[in-house]
Amino acid sequence: MVGVENTLLDAYTKCGEVGLSRKLFDEMTEKDVVSWNSMIAVYAQIGLSIDAFKVFYGMLKDGGGKCGDFVHFVVSLCTYGGSACGIVFA
Repeated sequence: MVGVENTLLDAYTKCGEVGLSRKLFDEMTEKDVVSWNSMIAVYAQIGLSIDAFKVFYGMLKDGGGKCGDFVHFVVSLCTYGGSACGIVFA
């Protein structure tokens, strides 16, 4: 089921429906690394760095994160969020 939800999450994002993406993400009973990274990337791409951080910390709290996920998160924020790099590396 998580694969179908990830596909729908991606479709909502591509249509600019960030609110629907977040609603689906919050209602997912199971999240994998694709789910977490997709939601982080959504926020990073539209410049909502703080929201991206909140999702990232949720991933860590949920036990869904690994070292490689952290690297992807930092690269995403620095690429799209710019100013968030100061927060990460401060």
